[in-house]
Amino acid sequence: MVDPENLISLFHLGWQLVPFPAQSHLNQLLQLSHVISSHNIPVHYLGSALYNSQVKSRAVYVLNRERIQFHDFPTSHFVSPPPNDIKFPSHLMPSFEASVENLREPFADLLALLSKTAFKGSFTPGLIESAFLDLMLKIERERNEDAKMWAIGPLETMTIFRNRLNGGQHECLEWLDKQRPNSVLYISFGTTTFMEDEQIRELALGLEQSEMNFLWVLRDADKGNVFVQVRRPQLPDGFEERVKEKGMVVRDWAPHLDILGHSSTGGFMSHCGWNSCLESMSLGVSIAAWPMHSDQLINAVLITEVLKVGVLVGNWTRKDELGSPSVISEVVNKLMDSEEGDEVRKRAEEFGNELREATAEGGVSRIELDSFIAHISR
Repeated sequence: MVDPENLISLFHLGWQLVPFPAQSHLNQLLQLSHVISSHNIPVHYLGSALYNSQVKSRAVYVLNRERIQFHDFPTSHFVSPPPNDIKFPSHLMPSFEASVENLREPFADLLALLSKTAFKGSFTPGLIESAFLDLMLKIERERNEDAKMWAIGPLETMTIFRNRLNGGQHECLEWLDKQRPNSVLYISFGTTTFMEDEQIRELALGLEQSEMNFLWVLRDADKGNVFVQVRRPQLPDGFEERVKEKGMVVRDWAPHLDILGHSSTGGFMSHCGWNSCLESMSLGVSIAAWPMHSDQLINAVLITEVLKVGVLVGNWTRKDELGSPSVISEVVNKLMDSEEGDEVRKRAEEFGNELREATAEGGVSRIELDSFIAHISR
């Protein structure tokens, strides 16, 4: 589902996307940009120079620069404290506040400029700037009172037409190529989740005890400026040497969707951010749910109790036991090597097929997308 508050129609000129400065939001709007631009509709992607640079540097696919135009606004100085809270990523708040405060004026100026440019030609004869602004205000009121919304996701299954960037295959994919089908647990906790050294140690020991194959993307949470060096999470002494036959630890940016979609990946240990949930479900991969904060707790319930395409890491009524090596080992074995896990993974695969059918030609989500494109192209 696309949040309509992120979208402002520029009618025949195109669509303008204003990203929230966190990687999950930046990337989702970039994927949406690909979808919209594939219909020959120009897209204006607005953000600070810093965050536009971030999303482009982490892009896996070739950008359609003829149809997607990035507008880089100046980045004001803000204090970017290191991640230090396993709950809500409060260390990102200064960058959020700076973006809101400093993008308002250049955003308004660009809207005015684009409106003049758009309506000088044959796009909408007779409309002048003031009428355009009146119309924008009317749209804003209607959005708040009786919003028209389209359920056009998951975007992951709608953007497979994109061309991959050249640059060779990541070493973790070469490692996955050598593993048995559905034998590897993929572990990643997103870009904003901070884990304390003790949590990392216990997770490492739990993975070692499980004796299952795993691929662990171990990065610190993003700072407000991702191009500034952050701490390097520490693993127990000798861990990587002891598990080198069964596991791989990746400490840099990894091709997340390629890992999830690899035939050797049989499960995904996740913090249950909504993007991660959608990506995993779209690709039919079951989840070992380890929520940390915010909506992740609700998402974990949806995954484990409602859809039943995952298992919960630990008993949340016994928080003192959460994250212990024995609990981690138990849940990894349950998901990857048990009859119960086989059923969960089978349901995840079936659910992934349903999602892909929904976004294929004639599917309910594709029909919604067609309606959305028709609405903004009229």
